[in-house]
Amino acid sequence: MTHSPARRPRFERAKVAGIVLTPRDLLILRAIHRHRLLRSTHLVALLGGSRQTTLRRLQLLFHHGYLDRPPAQLDWYAQGSEPLVYALGNRGAAVLAAGGGRGGALRWDTSRNVSRQFLRHTLAVAEVNGCSYCLSAHTYLGKNLVKLSDAEMAANRDGGSTDPKAAAAVRFATEIVRTRGHVSDADLKAVKDAGYSDAQIIEIVLNVALNTLTNYVNVVAKTEIDFPVVTAKAA
Repeated sequence: MTHSPARRPRFERAKVAGIVLTPRDLLILRAIHRHRLLRSTHLVALLGGSRQTTLRRLQLLFHHGYLDRPPAQLDWYAQGSEPLVYALGNRGAAVLAAGGGRGGALRWDTSRNVSRQFLRHTLAVAEVNGCSYCLSAHTYLGKNLVKLSDAEMAANRDGGSTDPKAAAAVRFATEIVRTRGHVSDADLKAVKDAGYSDAQIIEIVLNVALNTLTNYVNVVAKTEIDFPVVTAKAA
């Protein structure tokens, strides 16, 4: 009687066979670096080829630390019926940085530990910049990865939040974009009065800068939207 091999843990790395990176692996890393978060189904659609081969390769890249599976999806993946979401791992970022892919220069770690605050700012910035691709991608991730409500995401797109403290940060992020960084003393005071430290304010600025770069790239490239479409009001 034969026994099927035990399933490897989905969110914990396990010891697996060695891996030699292939050109296709590098395409996977670059795609995830570009989009920050991608489901396995999106990678299959972007790269083509065999679905099963791609899934097996994603599994190996995860267990070897080249990719991460953000833990925020643990709650909704409990049934095991949803495709996994991938972000760039430490080793993947190092490979891209060594090869000129700037994996280490950009804040790739933000994707791995994606938070509600990050996605709130992403939606607000994409709306101001008129990037429908980023709005579509992050609306999908906000709803399915960190469980933001439709009302919350609508408020984020309008530069606010249903949570008072979060609203102050989103408003500040929106003002950074609208004023191109020339925020007023009153803007700074408002976000500080809401309880944000100097370090947290710098983090907001970095998130805005990273998202603005992504918005501009996708607007200029006219990237085809491969998520449920959300159209920017400014588009």
